[in-house]
Amino acid sequence: MMHIPDKFNYNEDFSDILKQFDEMLTLERAKYFDVEIFTEIINYLIDTNQKEKAKQALKIGLKQHPNAEELILKDAQFSIITQNFKRAKNILKDLLNTNKADAEIYYYLGKLQLATDKLNKAIRYFDSALTLAEIDEKISLLYMITDDLMDKGEYHSAVNYLHQVLEIDQYDFEALIDLGTCYKELNQISHAIEEFDKYLDRDPFNEMIWHQLGNLYEYKNDTKMALDAYEFAAAIEPEYASAYFSIALIYSRDEQYDKAINYLEELISHEGKNLHAYFYLAESYYQTGQKDQAMLNFEKTLSLDPDFADAWFGIGEIYYDENKITESLVYVRKAIKIDPEEPLFWLRLATIQQSMKYLTYAVKSYKKVIKLDPFDEKARVHLAECHFELKEYQETIELCETALETFRDPAFYYLWGAALVEKEELTDGLNKIESGLKKDKEAFNNFVYFYPKILSFDAVKKLVNLYEGL
Repeated sequence: MMHIPDKFNYNEDFSDILKQFDEMLTLERAKYFDVEIFTEIINYLIDTNQKEKAKQALKIGLKQHPNAEELILKDAQFSIITQNFKRAKNILKDLLNTNKADAEIYYYLGKLQLATDKLNKAIRYFDSALTLAEIDEKISLLYMITDDLMDKGEYHSAVNYLHQVLEIDQYDFEALIDLGTCYKELNQISHAIEEFDKYLDRDPFNEMIWHQLGNLYEYKNDTKMALDAYEFAAAIEPEYASAYFSIALIYSRDEQYDKAINYLEELISHEGKNLHAYFYLAESYYQTGQKDQAMLNFEKTLSLDPDFADAWFGIGEIYYDENKITESLVYVRKAIKIDPEEPLFWLRLATIQQSMKYLTYAVKSYKKVIKLDPFDEKARVHLAECHFELKEYQETIELCETALETFRDPAFYYLWGAALVEKEELTDGLNKIESGLKKDKEAFNNFVYFYPKILSFDAVKKLVNLYEGL
């Protein structure tokens, strides 16, 4: 008989057992537990990654029950997890010499081979385990094998075992979901859709399968079929929140915000405390210019979760649009305090600081943006502007020169050229400005708005007039 490891049902009785076990370790006083309890304690400690305690539990358990095969197998499992492969192999080979008909021994031998990247040997052991397993244990064993294979990224092999699960139980929902995951990883979405369609032939009114099918179509970039699948899921179960949410996200990405709003409102009518529904509803209202409604829903989001950084930032954006810079600053800083690793928050803080002429602070904030997102071109442009306004012309030049190795915004040429002109290196400055004009002469108007003094230099004005005549 196999002893399939599983997570223990964590209840008050088991909590008391764990407490007794911890006291035994703390007080260093031996306490008797039967084999089954030791097995469950070890399972729990392995599941929660408490390796040192699991090792202690194994040592004590084997001392109390030296011949218990369940605990010896746990020792082999723990040795595999801790990559003590030689010990695991010796334990399993010894067990195999005394019991050649135990499916679990073959399973762990397969697990050992898989851990050492010997897939073909692992498959042979797994297949032997399945041959020996009793009928009522086979699905549990198949799940363990597929979990192991998927964890190692062996999706082709996992697919074969998941098909075996569905042959035994054609209504196994979890196996179908895992099968879909494997096909996605293998970039075989059409195969995944085919399997889901087969399932729906057997169970056509399963809203969760329709929803998962919608996910697959989305992954395939087939928006129409994805919407149809989500709509069908919602029609089957009008209170199925995930379907409404998925539909709303599609419309939001397509900038059809009015439609997104309708579905989010419908979702909230069924599930009044859906945090993300309120947030995306606020975002959709913001995009349609309905800022009062956006503000209201950002506030509802925060009433459900005061640490929802994006909602604080959303309110800050509304105030920024209304030119209430001080209020915006408060909310943006709150968002950063909650989530200091979001470059968008720092970018807004930096633009506020720049607009308020707190240029030294703006430089620090723009540098933070670039550290978090090295590909943010606009942050580099604005950082160069701040250095320029601070009359740090050499820093401006160096930044623009480095940026142009990766980016192509003509503003870098104009800033570089203007910095050279300010340093009285007129010829080199004109060359850089001309490089910018060649790329985008219209962008020069934006630069003049930033630095109108540039047109006070006759040589620059003459160069610009030449290009405007072309």
